[in-house]
This record gives sequence, structure tokens and C-alpha cells, in this order.
Amino acid sequence: MDEKLAAMGKHKDQIDANNAALNRTNMLLIEKMTKTDEQMDEAAAHARIIRINARNVGGDIIRYRQSLAETDDFLGKIENRGFAFLALAREFVEEKD
Repeated sequence: MDEKLAAMGKHKDQIDANNAALNRTNMLLIEKMTKTDEQMDEAAAHARIIRINARNVGGDIIRYRQSLAETDDFLGKIENRGFAFLALAREFVEEKD
């Protein structure tokens, strides 16, 4: 009987040691999970900022392209009317002389 009690005591001590080790491991894992969660929150905040900046850049690109199209339009109109304008300008210069 004493041997069985001693064996049970050893088993209990081993179980207690295993539980303590598991508790330490669980605490470390919880700390790591907390840090990972914080990093994920920070990454999400950065992603939101990047998305906002990307939308702003996209809007700038659209405005730039519209400006280029308007400039091309304007230059096209000037080129088409340029020869008529040159003739008027020559007449104006000749009249001055």
C-alpha cells in the first residue's frame, strides 16, 4: 500500500510539473498572440493610410490626364488656326512699317 501511495505521489508531482510547464507555455503563447494582434492592428492602420494615398494619387493621375487632353485639344486648335493667324500677324507687321 505504501508503494502505491508513493507511486501515486510521484505521479501527482509529475502531473503538477507538467501542468506548470503547460501554464508557462500557454502564458508565452498568449503574450506572442497579443503582440501579433497588436502588429496586425498596426498593419491594418498602415494599409488604410496606403489605400487613402493611393486613391489620392489616382485622382491626381485622372486630373493630370484631363489636363493633358485639354492641352492637346488647345494645341490642336492653335495648330489648325495657326496659318490664318500668321497671315494676320504679317499684315499687321507690314501695316506698322
